[in-house]
Amino acid sequence: MIVLSALTCAMVATAQTGTTSGAVRGSVKARKGAPVAAATVSVRNLETGFARTQVTDARGEFQFPFLPVGTYEIVVTAKGLKTAKDPLVRVSLGQTSTQNFSMDSAEASAVVEVVDVTASLDVAQINSQTSLNQDLISAVPLATRNFTDLVQLTPGAAVGGTSYYTSVEGARGVQNNLQIDGASFNSKFNSEQRGGTRVPFSFGADSIKELQVITNSFDAQYGDAVGAVVNAVTKTGTNEPSGMAFMMFKPNSLVARVRPVDYDLSGAKNSLTARTRDYKTAQGGFNFGGPIIKDKLHYFINVEASRLKEESVPAFGYDGNSGNAVGDYTAFWAPKGMGSLLMTGAGTTLSQESQTPWTDQQTNVVVMGRLDWTVNENHTATFRINSQNYKGLNDIYPGTRRYDVAVSGNSTMTFKSLSSVLELKSILGPNLLNEGRLQIATEDRPTTPNSTTCAPVRIASNSINAGQYYIDPRTTNEKTTQFQDTVTYMSGDWNLKAGVDLQYIHMKNRYLPSQNGNWSFGTYSMANAWFAGSVAGSGLSYSQGYSPLDGVSDFSEKYFAGFLQGQYTGLLDKRLMLSLGVRASSERWSGNPNPNGKLQGLDRQPDDKALDPRFGFSLDVFGNAKTVIRGGYGWFSISNPGQTASAAIMNNGLNLVSYSVTSASNAAMFNAGGLLSAANRWGGPLTGTGSLRPLSMAELALLPQDAVAVTVIDPEAKMTQARSMSLGIEQDLGNGYTVGLKATYKKYLNLQYGVNINIAQNVDGSTSVLNGGIYNDGYPTKWNHFSNSAANRPYTAIVRGRQLDLSGFGDVILSKYDGEGRYKNLVLEFGRNIPEQWGFKGNLTFAKAEDNNSNERATLTSASALTENPADPLQSYALSDNDHKFRAVLAWWAPKVYGVRISGVTTFTSGRPYSGIYYSDVNGDGKYIDTAGGRNAYRQPSTKTFDLRFDRTFQITKGLGVEAIVDIYNVFNWSNMWTSQTYYAASPLDRGSYAQTFGRLDMPDSKTREVQFTLKARF
Repeated sequence: MIVLSALTCAMVATAQTGTTSGAVRGSVKARKGAPVAAATVSVRNLETGFARTQVTDARGEFQFPFLPVGTYEIVVTAKGLKTAKDPLVRVSLGQTSTQNFSMDSAEASAVVEVVDVTASLDVAQINSQTSLNQDLISAVPLATRNFTDLVQLTPGAAVGGTSYYTSVEGARGVQNNLQIDGASFNSKFNSEQRGGTRVPFSFGADSIKELQVITNSFDAQYGDAVGAVVNAVTKTGTNEPSGMAFMMFKPNSLVARVRPVDYDLSGAKNSLTARTRDYKTAQGGFNFGGPIIKDKLHYFINVEASRLKEESVPAFGYDGNSGNAVGDYTAFWAPKGMGSLLMTGAGTTLSQESQTPWTDQQTNVVVMGRLDWTVNENHTATFRINSQNYKGLNDIYPGTRRYDVAVSGNSTMTFKSLSSVLELKSILGPNLLNEGRLQIATEDRPTTPNSTTCAPVRIASNSINAGQYYIDPRTTNEKTTQFQDTVTYMSGDWNLKAGVDLQYIHMKNRYLPSQNGNWSFGTYSMANAWFAGSVAGSGLSYSQGYSPLDGVSDFSEKYFAGFLQGQYTGLLDKRLMLSLGVRASSERWSGNPNPNGKLQGLDRQPDDKALDPRFGFSLDVFGNAKTVIRGGYGWFSISNPGQTASAAIMNNGLNLVSYSVTSASNAAMFNAGGLLSAANRWGGPLTGTGSLRPLSMAELALLPQDAVAVTVIDPEAKMTQARSMSLGIEQDLGNGYTVGLKATYKKYLNLQYGVNINIAQNVDGSTSVLNGGIYNDGYPTKWNHFSNSAANRPYTAIVRGRQLDLSGFGDVILSKYDGEGRYKNLVLEFGRNIPEQWGFKGNLTFAKAEDNNSNERATLTSASALTENPADPLQSYALSDNDHKFRAVLAWWAPKVYGVRISGVTTFTSGRPYSGIYYSDVNGDGKYIDTAGGRNAYRQPSTKTFDLRFDRTFQITKGLGVEAIVDIYNVFNWSNMWTSQTYYAASPLDRGSYAQTFGRLDMPDSKTREVQFTLKARF
């Protein structure tokens, strides 16, 4: 009898998988255990006909590198032995399948005999990764059809502190690297996926074949990430012409109402109008592929389009806190009050915008085409092109219902992107492989505001956002040219690999914030007082920007990465594989075309380089590929986003002049007769309707000398780095069941944050006496009390030995890169996966993430980037915004019953931390970020989801099948409410000022139950 087995003890040298392929390796032995040399082993892709043949070496071993993802047939022949065949070998992305054969002597009537085997673990894998194959991608409900959302099924991943991004293992959401078909699919300017994270999708879900999420890549060929490398490959055509067309829609009648929040004093959010969702979406698409030349040249085309409409209702209410009581609210909206007279849009007042619905309307079209050419069995070429065309009306906050935004405060967003990738894989000799890739990509993101009638207005702690959106109009254009090449040399038990990744990114950005002014009223009471000409105290600010360059920065980055790696598999009877590598990377930025000499060169992004050593191992404990221990230690670096480089160029007091005035420092300017008084800024008499007018150039010159805010950047700014170690064990339990346990520890270095270096520090123990010192790579002491008044500012600072002249400036924010973070987790993974049967994939993650600041990518004076104590920035080391102490995920699919398959996804995630804030400037630095009990001392409620799918296929004819799918998202209409009531008290000295509303759940969850119907015709 012939036995085909994956259970033999021998382990052959590591086969090369590549970033877009998998591999097969194994051995051939006679029944008595002797290796069979010179046996012929052939593999053939059952879908495309791609075939390759090798002869076993003296040890009876073989390996097939660079195999396209798919299902293969393996045939083994040897003189005097029966022919063996395994007809169904799955080759997955980035994984090596081990297939070992034990063969009997041939008989006169010898025939091919097929023996099924259960797949074993990938003992050649050293990375911490999760693979999501096509079966899982197509089985589970996916509300957005954005395949990157599948990343949240993996351990350590969750929605981060910024809800549009996925944070992986405590990293910031912009610190991941998305690769599609081996090439970067990232917007360098924004450090997010090309096309944006807020659009429905940039790549159609039906164009993705497989996906892997690598959280700790001890393989040095992966880089430019400290969170996760998300690596996906697209589908290919096959020898059989085939296609699919689909249509899906969500009836508005089956969309559940938003559940009432616990706290809504005014009743605005809990009104029936605000809770009723007017939501409509429809999606459709098709794909088809087939052979141009059978077994040689194939094509695949995928087109997907979506249209979504969701209504938001501005529910401008009040919370009952000081200044936001019912009396303040009523006076604001009175017939002669500011809210009733303020013209925020063309012919529209703010009061008319209140409770007036507006619609976020998104239209998205994505087209992907691919050609695969098998030149011969040693050379394959692929060309892929993908385009996206997206337009969103009222789309500043896409995909979310807003209660605090008027239609005037919104904008129209248009995203267009085009990427082309050419790949060539070659086997240059028995031991030499090469994988090369060239990409050219462009992206354009113009945004147009709905209103230019009125300056941006924010009232009652952002309870109302109206008027022109403060940073629009803006646009970002980006062009990327990328070249990658990897060479692999294999000899015996050694695998040596080297490669390069060269990218040239040209960016052009138009960004002119508050060009028509920007008003922020902390409370209704303050807005009423300003309108009456009697401002006192803090709570009112005005800002305006001016640029002689019209806000345009034009710059580029040259990114280079190269790696060397060696892997050895000859230890412990070939059960132990060791890998040692190093990855070098550098970023070189173009300079500032118009530098400000006063800033001593600190108004440009500095160049940087990093050297990251990596070590990994994999141990097949018993030599049967059933129990595998793997782990490693490595350094990982990611280049800086273009957005911070643009900020360094523009925010230097010349290219972009940003003025800011507060009532706390200049109350007289806002009172009757002042330049910023209601009488001077109202577009008409105060007894009638009017809009808020910006200051003229002549008027801007009259502002206080410290009204101009600038940003400088540390000349020794570094790329963020993570130093990570991981150790895990994985067990194959048989019958498709697997279980694993893994622990990870990461230390983050070079995290960005901001420090104000143009404020005066008080002597230790005093809140009023200045110490006379200046910032010199730190303040003289760590005492957290300052003065930001114009009379007391030092107007000079020393950064890395450079004396800066800060005369004429107010706040000067130094962008520093020595922040730190720490992450640790314990993960339990479990699963079962047998094709055409039932299965599941789940994980439990226990984790803790800490850092001293969690901002994503700070520009100018973003309060989220500033530390609570400018004199001791690392003092705020606490739980990260991205901390999730527990998360559970389960994706499952049941066996078919009467042809119906049921599947689902459920998650549970502990709430994110948040800070209690004092509504006063406790330390005198001019920023309202002083915390009660320390940073992130409180936690939002936990969240949970449960999505369900029913799937049934009807075979209409031999060549036509129709698949009917019903998806139910948020089956139980769970409401994941959260709080925006973060103001803790007026100050730590005023014990009677505690906010009774602190922590009250006032923000509804608009992701209510939805039902989606899908029809797919396959032909």
